[in-house]
Amino acid sequence: MHKIFIVASKDLQARLAKTILARGDFGRKIHPDMRTVTLDIIVKEPPDLLLLHDGGFGAVRSFLDEFGSAYPNPPFPVLIIQECELEIPYPEVVTEWFPFDFDIRAFNARVARFLGLPTRRSARFLVRLGVSLHKTEETVLATSTSVSATGMLIESSKSLEVGGEYMVQIMGVRRIQVPPLKIRILRMETRVQAAAGQRVYAGEFVGVPMDAMQTVVEALVPA
Repeated sequence: MHKIFIVASKDLQARLAKTILARGDFGRKIHPDMRTVTLDIIVKEPPDLLLLHDGGFGAVRSFLDEFGSAYPNPPFPVLIIQECELEIPYPEVVTEWFPFDFDIRAFNARVARFLGLPTRRSARFLVRLGVSLHKTEETVLATSTSVSATGMLIESSKSLEVGGEYMVQIMGVRRIQVPPLKIRILRMETRVQAAAGQRVYAGEFVGVPMDAMQTVVEALVPA
């Protein structure tokens, strides 16, 4: 499990919850500001990635100066989310910085690279959603256990046709405008543990613009 140490305001935490850092297999320690963060905390339990929110009040830069003295060449990436205009370059211990309104897909790709993760076309989020699958005269009620802009994992008590295409309706999301969805069942997942009497299938969306679906996925992820 990758250990992520995050210092972020509530607004930034809500934004990060829609990124790759929300993955269920990441261990996260989150502090709301720099007041509760000391160098000793980082030294005792070095993370795999350190992310700091720089609100422009000087606390982050003071910490980076101290951090750079202890870790001239840190063994993990140090990322900064910059809220104010960058006037003075960050010290060399900073691996990369991003503006507060960073592009989520670009951010996900960079974080995946820093952590040595396989690059996915889009981040997958563990969100349980009721779904209704329609094919000819057949209707199957199931549960999506994770979703991305390119597909979802579906848990179903009924068998789904591998290679078959189903129209999908996500239930209980009237506040979100969801485009018509068609999904192709790629395979039954044998490596994913399912509840008793359930099967898990991997499916990919068919004919759905990725940009449009990314917007939907971001709205589905709880803040």
